[in-house]
Amino acid sequence: MELAGYQIIGRIAEDEETILYRLKGLRDETVVMCQTTRDPYPPADSMSRYEQEFEMLRLLGGRGAVKPLELKHDGNRPFLLFEDFGGIPVPQLFGKGQGRNAARPLDKLGLLRLLGVAADVADCLARVHNRQIVHNAVYPFHILIHPDTLEVKLTGFQRAYLVDNPPAFATEPTLHQSGLATWLRSRQAGSTDRLVTGVMCTVWA
Repeated sequence: MELAGYQIIGRIAEDEETILYRLKGLRDETVVMCQTTRDPYPPADSMSRYEQEFEMLRLLGGRGAVKPLELKHDGNRPFLLFEDFGGIPVPQLFGKGQGRNAARPLDKLGLLRLLGVAADVADCLARVHNRQIVHNAVYPFHILIHPDTLEVKLTGFQRAYLVDNPPAFATEPTLHQSGLATWLRSRQAGSTDRLVTGVMCTVWA
């Protein structure tokens, strides 16, 4: 990956569709996080989904979520830049990462501290809901935690929406984003075999 004006420090994590990088600005040496598509030539709708995420993050202003800086693109490939607070997706912190990205500090925390982290995740969701935003895609890769301070922030707002302006997929979803369908499929609601979506998707997560 190359992005004008930035140097890659390293790859933080990736899932089925998304890669997180840590970059350094060549002009001021500011370190930022960069989210982009795993596919260097993604579908044409990728930019619109990243524009949606950027707008939701802008409305939140860093409250419960990463703070957006800029949205760039190279053809159809979007690059979402946000402030680097040192966070890492939950799978890496529980030993499911690979190689040097498998930080795994949460494996060593006691129950009370783990409950504290869970409470912080719930607080982040509460801050999102206070802004009348439904995340709609809360799963481990979209929860970033600093391995030392345990600060928590959310990302992955491409399918998020305002409560008073729900899109069509809020009632008839097409779950295709970054492993969300796979993760939710094992958490289906009751005996109806119906996938949990929309507001209940966020609450259930």
